[in-house]
This record gives sequence, C-alpha cells and structure tokens, in this order.
Amino acid sequence: MLVTTPDKAKAAIKAVYNEISQWTSPTYYSDDELQASKATLQSRDLFDREETSEYTHTLGFWWSSTGIDYFRGYQKNLNATTRSDINRYISTYVLGKPHVGLAMMSEAAKASSGLTEHDLIGK
Repeated sequence: MLVTTPDKAKAAIKAVYNEISQWTSPTYYSDDELQASKATLQSRDLFDREETSEYTHTLGFWWSSTGIDYFRGYQKNLNATTRSDINRYISTYVLGKPHVGLAMMSEAAKASSGLTEHDLIGK
C-alpha cells in the first residue's frame, strides 16, 4: 500500500516500480536483513499460534492456501529459504508479469495528479 498526496502520486508510483525492479539485485538487501526478516516471520508465526482464536485463523489460512503439510513445515522451510529462492520467485511471479495498479482518490485528486492507467501499472 502506498499513501501519498496527489501532487506526489506520479513520482511515488514511479519510485515504487523502481524499487521493485531492484529486488533481485545482490545488493538490495544484506544477508543480515534476510536473517532479520526470517526471524520476524518466525516470531509472527509463533505469536499467531498462541491464542486459540488466532490459531484457528492461521490454520485456516494455511489450509486454504497451501495445505496443512506446508503449515507443519513452515518454520523449517522458512529457515531454509535462500536469496536464490527469493530471486527465483520474484523472477517467476513478479518482474514483468501482468498485475493490477489501483488508486483510490477523488475525481479532483485524479485530475490534479495527472495519473494515467499506464502510470499505475508502471509503463
């Protein structure tokens, strides 16, 4: 999600697409940042399992999206994730792939921003 003002919308969207284009760069994030991200995801996963009400939501999400077997091995698989795995995912499913760009704004903001459909999809 990106929140900006109409006068900065074009520049902000361009900056987002610029960042996305760099995601597979070897210097975009460090090994320490990758490890910190894994630790954050592990902590969030464990926290979501603490309360029964949250656990049922978590279990339902994993069951419906990947299956219970994936859920059971999530922590192990997360720890095994490499930069190469991330780059392969980004190259396969993100970079250069069809996607939707959406802006929620008033007609006045739309007019003053000058945003076009091409801006929203990074073209």
